[in-house]
Amino acid sequence: MQLIENHFGLVFIDDKDRVVSFPTAIKRLRKEGGLSQPELAKLLAVTTGTVCGWEHGSPPKRSMLLLIKRVFFSEVKYTPVEPFVFSVKAIKELRESQGLTIAKFTHLLGVSTQAYERWMDGHSPTKYILLLIQLTFVKK
Repeated sequence: MQLIENHFGLVFIDDKDRVVSFPTAIKRLRKEGGLSQPELAKLLAVTTGTVCGWEHGSPPKRSMLLLIKRVFFSEVKYTPVEPFVFSVKAIKELRESQGLTIAKFTHLLGVSTQAYERWMDGHSPTKYILLLIQLTFVKK
């Protein structure tokens, strides 16, 4: 399966060059990866019910699509680990060390600049945003 990203979002293409719906694509990717719904849920830091919902037509959030893209379409295979616990200071230092503006940093994560400002005010990012930060910016 291939993934094409355009201004409409992510488009999944099968081996016969046909567009595949997200529910079909996520189920196929999960099965081809040898994952059960609970295993994929743990990998993405969501509930099994969320994965089931996606496979039955509920759309994921944009930030979750970015995480799914990194898990299934990255050249480097992702091994699930517990997400890092980032302090406000660590998130800010990470963004600055990458030379990114707040707008560019939040765009890469698929979140609003207002979300970033909430983090700076002490609100914690969601677990899958922490995973995205880890996958996108933290080198092992």
